[in-house]
Amino acid sequence: MEWLIVFGSVAWIGLLLLPWRPWGARERLEVTGLASETDFAKIAVLIPARNEEENVQRTLRALRDQGRDLKIFLIDDQSIDHTKEKAQAVGLKNLTIVNGRELPDGWTGKLWALEQGRKLVTSGLLLLLDWLLLLLDACRFAHGCFSSATVESRGGLRCSRL
Repeated sequence: MEWLIVFGSVAWIGLLLLPWRPWGARERLEVTGLASETDFAKIAVLIPARNEEENVQRTLRALRDQGRDLKIFLIDDQSIDHTKEKAQAVGLKNLTIVNGRELPDGWTGKLWALEQGRKLVTSGLLLLLDWLLLLLDACRFAHGCFSSATVESRGGLRCSRL
């Protein structure tokens, strides 16, 4: 029994000291610098938003700067602030604002908002943004993060390893 404890301890210490860190995630999208020229007509973005007037314009502008023809669906989940008006003020021609309906039985808020937007999407690829988490941090990390991804014919995004 003691040999099992010794073996387990040595294995854990060895795992922690490994230089290649098998638990680390190093996937990154490569930056190409072609953000304004990239055509994203095959991609739709769903953004559920509730009372996000302080952040909505910054995020929509960041999406606009990623490339051309990205279809953006903002589901205004019954906001009581000026989320909808602030989104409209950005002036995106490819922005569709969906007025969220009352929550039916058996649904939770964010999932219901996404379902309402999903019904409008006709493109092959769908990006779900959990409001602000992706763009504010990822674009600070790598300017033009969407433009670096290659839309392949099988409908996936190619991601490279560093």
